[in-house]
Amino acid sequence: MYDIYYHTLELLPGCSEEVLRKRYLELVQQFPPESHPDKFSKIHEAYEKLRDPLGTISELLISLHHNDSMEQIIEVFLTAIRNERLPTSALLKMGE
Repeated sequence: MYDIYYHTLELLPGCSEEVLRKRYLELVQQFPPESHPDKFSKIHEAYEKLRDPLGTISELLISLHHNDSMEQIIEVFLTAIRNERLPTSALLKMGE
């Protein structure tokens, strides 16, 4: 899933936040929402997902129940990574 977001923005995976933001602004100027609503929507979605991968972690944590075992919690995160809902770079940022 994240590969498609990088493809939409024409960026390499793992680019810096500065590069991501700069490219987003360039594409928004090129495809403003008034004249290109569908293209703009895809660009904006890609930017939001890549800009805040930790938001996905928050969503996952909220979905957990207080009585879930550690094995269940780990499985939720591993499944999210396997299904590319959560990039491994987001997990690395948690340790910073």
